[in-house]
Amino acid sequence: MRQLGLVDEASALQASSGEVRVIPARGGQYGHLRDAVLNELETYSAFGDIDPQAIPYAGLVIHTTIDARLQDLAQHEVRKRCSELDERLPGDDYLQGAFLAGDPSTGEILALVGGRDYSRSSFNLVTQARRQPGSSFKPVLYYTALREGWSPLDQVVDSVRSYDIGYGQYWTPRNWDNRETGSLTFAYGIMQSLNTVAAQVVLQVGAAAMVSNAQAAGISSPLDAVPSLALGSSVVRPLELLGLYSALVNQGVYSEPHLLRHVEDAHGRRLMRRRAEQRQALDPVECYLTVDMLCGAVKYGTGQGLLSEQYPGELGGKTGTTNDYRDSWFCSVMPHLVSVSWMGYEDNAPMRYNARQGVTGGGGALRIFKGLLPELERLYYDEQVFRVPDGVEFRKVNLLTGAEDPEGARLALRLIDY
Repeated sequence: MRQLGLVDEASALQASSGEVRVIPARGGQYGHLRDAVLNELETYSAFGDIDPQAIPYAGLVIHTTIDARLQDLAQHEVRKRCSELDERLPGDDYLQGAFLAGDPSTGEILALVGGRDYSRSSFNLVTQARRQPGSSFKPVLYYTALREGWSPLDQVVDSVRSYDIGYGQYWTPRNWDNRETGSLTFAYGIMQSLNTVAAQVVLQVGAAAMVSNAQAAGISSPLDAVPSLALGSSVVRPLELLGLYSALVNQGVYSEPHLLRHVEDAHGRRLMRRRAEQRQALDPVECYLTVDMLCGAVKYGTGQGLLSEQYPGELGGKTGTTNDYRDSWFCSVMPHLVSVSWMGYEDNAPMRYNARQGVTGGGGALRIFKGLLPELERLYYDEQVFRVPDGVEFRKVNLLTGAEDPEGARLALRLIDY
């Protein structure tokens, strides 16, 4: 300022000799959300009468898709659950969390929590972070297998095997608890998220088919067509997972996740209306069968931790835990709402309590969603059910043998499968 002649010499000397104080930026509570809205506005401003360079000072009125009630609740829950686990985890790393929820029929994002504390890190873990999804990516495999002709009642064997994947390399996937069950149905293997079953299936249907279906449902991150893709080895963004799970709920119709509805100038003149992409990406029947088995995961499998909340509506979900406890995921499906929860360290460090135990999908990210579930019931529950497409029937079966059982689990099947 002295060089430009804006202050005199005495003022410059006085200012330079004073103590420098850092004042935290205001509005940090919604910092990640604000950045995401502005980034989307800059990206799509070309479709309206908006100069991207003028956005910061144009006095625009931006109408978003966010539900302010859910946004505040989600931010509180992410901070609360991360703080609880921080106290149990050794070391000085700062545990991060993220949450994303949307309307599966429209793609509208209802809540976006891109991190635990914007003042600690402005990096948006929802829109920018690419992390291994672990088992939360398995629904792509389930859908692919069903599309290739598999039935939920097909028999598989839960046992550890080594697979020759070429070039002198062998792949030996194991279940997270190292247990083996033996013979069971494909549906029950899904509900229990058995890696041994996923390995058998992907080697029969092919990883390339998984890549094709994932890309059709909005996964834009590069995917490696290798067998370990079935276990979530390729990195994706939480935003992409929201689009994928929404397509499964919405009978295969992909609705691009978005934050903007429309933008007006200071005089109320509409400058832009956001038109999100919608297209039929997946088959409705196979999508419904996949969602039905995700509901089975909550009733009989890895998502049983939610049962204590006694939610009255239809609810499904998938946990995900990556190697060495580096990522904790939970993706939920309801007729009116889809969500993605995540926990982890930004530097990809393991979330270990000790040498043997760490933060799993059920022990971390699922807790964020579980804490929100009573409020989701209050705000969104209206007795909706998942839409059942033509060509689906229901049977009560034994999940191990697949035999019809009046006391067994209610399972959705194709008419031709039974």
